[in-house]
Amino acid sequence: MRQIFAVMALAVFALALPCSAQDARLERQEALKIEQQLVEAAKREKQQAIEEARRIESQILEDKTRLKEAINILEKENARLDGSLNALGQQARALEEKIDGLTGEARMMEAEIRELAGFVKMSAKELDTLLHQSPQSASPGRRAAIEQVGRLAEEASFPSMEDLAVMQKLLEEEIAKSGQVRKENLPVVTRQGNEEAVPVMLVGNFSAFAKIGGQADFLLYSEQTGRFFEPSRPSPKKLRKNLASYIEGQGISVAVDLSRGAALRQMIHRMNWSEQLKSGGPIVYPILAIAILAIVIVVERLFFL
Repeated sequence: MRQIFAVMALAVFALALPCSAQDARLERQEALKIEQQLVEAAKREKQQAIEEARRIESQILEDKTRLKEAINILEKENARLDGSLNALGQQARALEEKIDGLTGEARMMEAEIRELAGFVKMSAKELDTLLHQSPQSASPGRRAAIEQVGRLAEEASFPSMEDLAVMQKLLEEEIAKSGQVRKENLPVVTRQGNEEAVPVMLVGNFSAFAKIGGQADFLLYSEQTGRFFEPSRPSPKKLRKNLASYIEGQGISVAVDLSRGAALRQMIHRMNWSEQLKSGGPIVYPILAIAILAIVIVVERLFFL
């Protein structure tokens, strides 16, 4: 555009110069022609500028439309993300509440489990005491299980299902055997201090007797060693005869020590007349002689008065 204005200015300036009529006419025609060309060029440039402006405007409008569509899409996506975020926040709060509830339940379950473990350990201690006191525990096959129960009663670890199964089995066996009369080969410590495996007759948890060296007699049970042993002295002959008859299958009844050995120990260590005289010393004999003399006098007075 600046070039066009410069050419027009030069043309006007040229027309203003003094010249001849002929030259002036030619120059005018030439100037008009140039002016016409310049006008047409200006029109073409203007039309091109208008078309370019329209094209740019159309492109701007298209870009604006696309931007609006993109903005709408982003706004919708933002709204969707806000909704998802709110939903996730609600889920997070619900999960936190659930975690709090589960934590409380876990604490309650832990307290119940500790209480159960304490109950199991207490039961294990009671069962361990019962088994150590029971003559049924003299069987060698039960010692390993009894030791397992003893460890369970002492250890701080939580009992397993295997431990509970062992406790149940031992308790059921103890209940069953304590009500039975049965015979089992068991190790017995004899009066000579030797250990022999002999058939032992067990009457529940009360009495045990066996025939050792051809002589039947009661047996005593040691809780410390878990074995039977012969008493230091034989029991009365009448009892031994009753036991032998029952062992051989000839008797239908047998003597039972309900005190689980206490009465037997007292009976065995009770002294007879000769032992009492020996334990009394020399002074007993004069007393015995006076007693006999007094009895003779009483009898003589009864018959001859």
